[in-house]
Amino acid sequence: MGGDKLVHFGAYLLMALLGMPLTTSFRSAVQMSLVIAATGVALEGFQALMPRRMPSGWDVVANLVGETAGVFVWLGVVKALRRWPEVLRGEMRLRDRR
Repeated sequence: MGGDKLVHFGAYLLMALLGMPLTTSFRSAVQMSLVIAATGVALEGFQALMPRRMPSGWDVVANLVGETAGVFVWLGVVKALRRWPEVLRGEMRLRDRR
């Protein structure tokens, strides 16, 4: 495994971070996540049809881990932003947890 796995991870993290804001519900977020995951799997599969290219299971793993990380980062950002008005009003300190 090499540095290209970090590129795969980063690309799918970015795709998830760009795709999640387009969702409007839990259902659409799951659908977006599945589309991104299927894209990664399909692109690796198509490499088997190209000369001098080999599909890699580790690339698929890096894609899926990057996409999952992007979804969790997005969820964390959304949760933090929802709490921010309470912090600004002084109703909650930043280190308080619910």
